[in-house]
Amino acid sequence: MHLSELSLLGSILLSQNKYDESEEIYRRALKDGMRILGNNHHITVSLVKNLGVLLAYQGKYKDAEIMLRRSLEIQEEEFGVDHPKTFSSMNSLASVLFELGRQAEAEELYRHVLECSEKALGPEHPNTLSSSGALAAILEHQGKYAEAEAIQRRILRVKVAAFGVHHHSTLATMDRLGVVLYDLGRYKEAEDIFRCALEHMEKFVGPNHPSMHGIMSNLALTLNDLGKNDEAVKLLRRVVDSFQKTLGPDNPETLSAMQNLATILPRQDALEAHSLSQKVLETRSKTLGSEHHDTLTTMNNIAVVLQDLGQYEKSEKMLRLAIEGREKVLGQKHPDTLTTINNLALVLEDLKRYDEAEKLYRRALEGREEVLRPDHPNLFNSLSSLARVLQLLGEYTEAENLHRRALEGREKVLGPEHPNTLLSFNGFYV
Repeated sequence: MHLSELSLLGSILLSQNKYDESEEIYRRALKDGMRILGNNHHITVSLVKNLGVLLAYQGKYKDAEIMLRRSLEIQEEEFGVDHPKTFSSMNSLASVLFELGRQAEAEELYRHVLECSEKALGPEHPNTLSSSGALAAILEHQGKYAEAEAIQRRILRVKVAAFGVHHHSTLATMDRLGVVLYDLGRYKEAEDIFRCALEHMEKFVGPNHPSMHGIMSNLALTLNDLGKNDEAVKLLRRVVDSFQKTLGPDNPETLSAMQNLATILPRQDALEAHSLSQKVLETRSKTLGSEHHDTLTTMNNIAVVLQDLGQYEKSEKMLRLAIEGREKVLGQKHPDTLTTINNLALVLEDLKRYDEAEKLYRRALEGREEVLRPDHPNLFNSLSSLARVLQLLGEYTEAENLHRRALEGREKVLGPEHPNTLLSFNGFYV
């Protein structure tokens, strides 16, 4: 079989999610390419890049980085740093660096690619839009939500005008915009975007196509935060089942869906949530390392489950490790770091260590007031939590003021019937 045929077969197997078979074909083709054409021939370099991309799909990010750096070095030498072929390898490498938790390096690469692509191809070229989307994604993960939203809205306008609202690329951008809106705490807007994307996607691919499941997972998380837990759990169970069958139990997409399900399961299902989260943690620790942002997210979530199970000391220990890791990787004021700090305060409150809990609640609140919008639901969570512990400490005047702020904010943003609004109402009148 010729190299071109092997490469095509590897690509087809990859598109069918047959990763092991695809890797075997690509490695065979690469070995033949190096022997017949040499290490620096453009076909060999293309095979190196394709293998790197495949390894990334498998979650083998360290091996993927080696391959992608190898292909990038050769392309930079042959074409220069501003050539479109070089952009493609840079994008792939930046994606892997992001997955390895090296976000500053990834952002720098994405910004360079976007700047060069805009100059060489124009701001509305598909490659430029792809680079814009990649930059928006990493900005979102760094908590830079306003810039991420602006970029995603710009991409969406261009794609709707160029392709129409039903095009799969347009729908993918709608999904990403919905995620940013969710991160901003604008849950109703996010729900509307996700439902719109699902409606159009179903017309495009049918009701049970795997491409719908990522949007379904995002919608489920949003519904949960809107107080619609039963619908959210039902959706995510469907997604997890599909991903396990089509992608395998250790695929990054499957692990994300499992983690999302564990996060929203009700307290009576805490044992199932712990089992799911433990599986995700073991796999992510092995493939990504203990300091990767996804691994740290799983640690945070397991700690919450341990709290639900009444295992407060274990929960405290894991949350302290997660805080240490998130402060190192994301920074002290990143929204995810502040969430873990707030979670630790909740555990200390359960342990009746109210003075320690108060200090952490104040730290989380001050950070959230600095980095989040004033109508973000997590800000109301901090107000409510601090008010509750102040009440336990006998600081009734400040507690009342904080309860009032939380109640007014939740009524306005979430609505009077939302479970968190009702909690604020009960807390205010205790």
